[in-house]
Amino acid sequence: MLDMPNVLKIIIAAGFLSPALALGSILSGSLMGGASANAPYGDAAHLGELLLAVLGTLPILASSLLMARRINIGRHLFAGGWVFLCLSPLALSAVKASLDIFLIQLAFNLAVGSVLICYLFCNKQIQAYFLAGRDSA
Repeated sequence: MLDMPNVLKIIIAAGFLSPALALGSILSGSLMGGASANAPYGDAAHLGELLLAVLGTLPILASSLLMARRINIGRHLFAGGWVFLCLSPLALSAVKASLDIFLIQLAFNLAVGSVLICYLFCNKQIQAYFLAGRDSA
């Protein structure tokens, strides 16, 4: 049986940690330069905003679970989930107030996501890993 490539392990581990990472970055106020670090919900104006932004990580979390189980649809869910995750800060009023900073971060995050998605779909080891999972099922 083919072992999971190391970079895929890192992607999956980051996916499992994504809700905690999002929660920590919002509560610390680090999304918009730390201006709202003393607010009760950090960059979120209220608990609803915080929960909505953290819910944006669920597609990435689900894709990590699917990819760990060698289910090919996890790669597709990761691609869509990455775009959704990049846009989820728009649920925060602090982000809407400083849209110029968000757009710069969005461009960078989409570029990183493009590299990761290309890796997931173009790398021969990854393709073989998911094919081996399909054959063993």
